[in-house]
Amino acid sequence: MALFPAYENELEGKNKNEDKTKENVTWLENKSFDSTNVAKTLTSSIIPTTSTENKSTKLKENEEKTQKSPSISPTDTSIQKDNKNIFYELCLFLKQAGLYEYLYVLIKLYTTISLGQEMISFHGNEQELIEYETLILQSKLPTHELWLRIEKLRESFHFIPEDNSDDPQRIIFNDELNELIYPIIDQNNINKLIIIILNIYKIPLIPFRNEFNLNNLLNHNNIDVSIELLLPIFISTTNHLSIFNNLIIFKKYLLIYINGPQYINSIGNVQYLDFILNLFKYLINNNNNINLNIWFIRFQRLLLLLNHYKLINLTNKFIKQINKNIHEILKINNNNIYLYNEYALIKYNDANEFILNILKELQQLNDKYLHELLYESYVRLLFWYYDKFNKNIYQLFLHTLHNGIELYPNNYELLGILLSVETKNDGIVQPVWKLNKILTKSNECIPILVLLIIIEERFEYQETIEKKSIELFGGDCNQYINDQSKYYKLLSLYDKFTKQERIKYCALIWRLYLKFLYKHNKNELCKNIYYIACETCPWFKPLYMDAAVYIPTELPQIQDLITEKNLRIHITPEELQVLAT
Repeated sequence: MALFPAYENELEGKNKNEDKTKENVTWLENKSFDSTNVAKTLTSSIIPTTSTENKSTKLKENEEKTQKSPSISPTDTSIQKDNKNIFYELCLFLKQAGLYEYLYVLIKLYTTISLGQEMISFHGNEQELIEYETLILQSKLPTHELWLRIEKLRESFHFIPEDNSDDPQRIIFNDELNELIYPIIDQNNINKLIIIILNIYKIPLIPFRNEFNLNNLLNHNNIDVSIELLLPIFISTTNHLSIFNNLIIFKKYLLIYINGPQYINSIGNVQYLDFILNLFKYLINNNNNINLNIWFIRFQRLLLLLNHYKLINLTNKFIKQINKNIHEILKINNNNIYLYNEYALIKYNDANEFILNILKELQQLNDKYLHELLYESYVRLLFWYYDKFNKNIYQLFLHTLHNGIELYPNNYELLGILLSVETKNDGIVQPVWKLNKILTKSNECIPILVLLIIIEERFEYQETIEKKSIELFGGDCNQYINDQSKYYKLLSLYDKFTKQERIKYCALIWRLYLKFLYKHNKNELCKNIYYIACETCPWFKPLYMDAAVYIPTELPQIQDLITEKNLRIHITPEELQVLAT
């Protein structure tokens, strides 16, 4: 059985997707998708509502199920692997449905039983939230804007359950999730459990390599499209030479899609940063291994880079805490050269050290990762040399880069270098057909996402140049008429990708599609595509929130739909009306 009910209606969905002008009212009335059905699909159980009667009934049913179920050894390796996969699917669903309180309790129970030590407790700053809410309510914005801003604000603060909350959705009991918990005690699967937890809380793998992805995270139909996890594509994080920096592109195309609690610049990011750094420490203290320590240092280095480029705003106190965290790791592991090497990346910037770093990293790898790392390191070195010293090696560099991406399509370092080269606007770029061939060969979501961003950035740059040419010859820039051929080229690509297997379940590509249509004033088509996107990815709450931007007149219907589907809603229209008056 498929994880998400939408997958089981494949043939039915194909016909619907082909007709983009059909009425969408019937789908609004369709109750077939309900967030509670996902947990039921996974474990034959439903996440209970806050009703006491329902909870007690469900607990009684669970006891009967337990008595009838056959005895299975929890140490069976294949069962451990299945449990880990179920855990990932369930965490990902809870996150994308906005059910962060349930997510926290689920992870807390899993880590407690698997690591033998209870997870850290955490409490948010409710007073800060109230102050910001008051400012928003006093702004006299339109109702749909008020709702969107307060919903996002509460998402940023309310990611931990609270026993004494006025909101019943924030009161979560362990009993509600007990039947979803299966111990993971095999060490290899515990390590993967930790990777899943950190990724679910938006901490990117650094580096993010294809070989690892095939075994762990990207072999699912519904992949995690948290924007923060894509950061290694937009800034080089594997060495202290800033080989590429695509953060301008990141801000332009992806920053607006960040949802939920986050550490990128936003209200509430300080408390979320505190939470994930303490979570990292808890996991290291209860499963201390070198790779986890290296990841922790690299993530904190990423935070310092983001702070340098004004994507987050770290206080001096917080920066001192980062240095303290790193020194504590070095003190405990004072004989480990790799940890000192990572620390050196924060402090120094030396090309010779960069080459030594490649050689040191090669020594610690198994053979199956060696080939990919060699390719990545070779491309990185060629790019650095081409960019700084010798333009004559362009063809060698490009050939090596393209071969690397064809072999390892989900290597974020290679994709980041390609994005940097193809959006430099210096006249040396590859034709779209060639990029299309390279980046779509694997039928993977992230390379296709990079392709769409490259093409849109190029078209926008061409439009800017054409407008400047009109001004140069005394024309009126306001009379500029868009080249519709560019629009239709990109439209055909979006249409093609959102019908492909696996790709159509990548909600981020749908969101880029909607933004593209909205930007070109295709309001009716935007509305139709919006409903198709929601039908294809019915578990993905941020899509529903996008209604406030693209179809604000239909927001009340969408808010009802969020409630009907049991997705997380932090402020109802009724509460907003009371607060606003």
